[in-house]
Amino acid sequence: MFDRVFGRFFGTPGPVDGTHAVTPPRGVPPVGQQGVAHERDRGLDAGVGKTRSPWSAERPPQGGPLQSGPPPGGLPPAGLPQSGLSQSGLSQSGLPQSKPAPSTWPANVPSGRSRVEPYDQMAPPTDQFPHRSHPKGRQTTPLAVSPPEPPPALPPALPPAGPAKPTRDPVRDFTAADPALMVPPVLGGSPKAARLPWYLPVEPSQPGLAADEVRLGDLDVRAASVVGPDHRCTEPATARQDAYRLGRDAAGRHLVVAVADGMSAAARSDIGATVAVRAAVDLVRRQLDAGRHPEELDFVDLFTTVAKHVVGAATQLGCEPDEVLTALIVAVVPTGPTGPGGERRVRLASLADVSAWLRHGSRWVRQAGAEKHGLDRNALDAFLPHHARSVVVESADVPPGGVLAVLTDGVGDVISDSTAGARWFAERWRRPPNLASFLLDVNFEGPGQLDDRTAVVVWCGGRG
Repeated sequence: MFDRVFGRFFGTPGPVDGTHAVTPPRGVPPVGQQGVAHERDRGLDAGVGKTRSPWSAERPPQGGPLQSGPPPGGLPPAGLPQSGLSQSGLSQSGLPQSKPAPSTWPANVPSGRSRVEPYDQMAPPTDQFPHRSHPKGRQTTPLAVSPPEPPPALPPALPPAGPAKPTRDPVRDFTAADPALMVPPVLGGSPKAARLPWYLPVEPSQPGLAADEVRLGDLDVRAASVVGPDHRCTEPATARQDAYRLGRDAAGRHLVVAVADGMSAAARSDIGATVAVRAAVDLVRRQLDAGRHPEELDFVDLFTTVAKHVVGAATQLGCEPDEVLTALIVAVVPTGPTGPGGERRVRLASLADVSAWLRHGSRWVRQAGAEKHGLDRNALDAFLPHHARSVVVESADVPPGGVLAVLTDGVGDVISDSTAGARWFAERWRRPPNLASFLLDVNFEGPGQLDDRTAVVVWCGGRG
């Protein structure tokens, strides 16, 4: 026990855990079990890329050859490796390991003699062992200790809790912020049928609504078709009798639009409208791809061929031609200007009351489609598949930034009969809207407006 304590305090050899303690040379600070001698030497472990040994107090002279010699304090004990300290400060044999000799020494140190460092260049001892007495005249350099951090400030006292606020409904709040994004617009009043649930028809049919957004050339297109309240809110429901179809030629020089409105008196007019728009777009595309100019299209022959497709579909379903009656309009719109002033000539072929309109400021000007007249405004004089040769072919010059709308009477009646309704649609469609907003515009609510409604709107060459 005396040997253990005496050797610990005075550096004399004594049994320590079955080994012999080794007193480091004078001027060499002791090494603890963490391998740290002094703050100046911590860069050996922590500094990335450091190559200077912390045991050398001077750098080798510049430009001279490197000379080696024994380390200060004499040679290290025999039998101990000189490969440096491990992280724990012990060699592979388990004994305390001396610091390795530096690779260079000053040239003025004679061979075989130890160079004694001046007192002020000696590394101060570490405070790892505060119980060890230091040589007379030496003082311990205390380690830098950061001042304790102040305790975190307490949060201010909370006011007494009042009555709990009611939970907000995000859907209701969003609707209140911008109703146009969530509910259909109301033009002059809302019919009772618009608030009733939607029902399904007995026979499977096309969906109750459809929508498209298209960019072709310098054209922006929005299209939407919605089953009207009079058809969707009765049990059983009636299928959507409106239909539209969009197409283009292979070269991308023309947009083809077809819109059809099935007659309510025909039991399967939804089939007639769907077949008519598909056949019309396909036939126009074929002729354009064959090299025909829109001015050269034979729309009488084209509508006659469409009528044959409608009758063929009715025959396959076991229906009579009078059960698939429909109105039809076709528009061929160039995807770039065709005139010297940037205008473009649009070809229009229509049968019955489906119509095409050109926006002029806050109003609309009809370009194609029969106007309603007489006591029964819903009575038609011509329709497919019986009156294909009655098709009316017209042309319309659309100026740069012009807006062309192809509509069924579910929307066309509001534009033609209501000045306020025409102004509202002119403002709403002054620029291409978001597709969801456009779909809600087409699904507007108004007194007496119960029919299916379809709109294909084309913005030509800019924002009108």
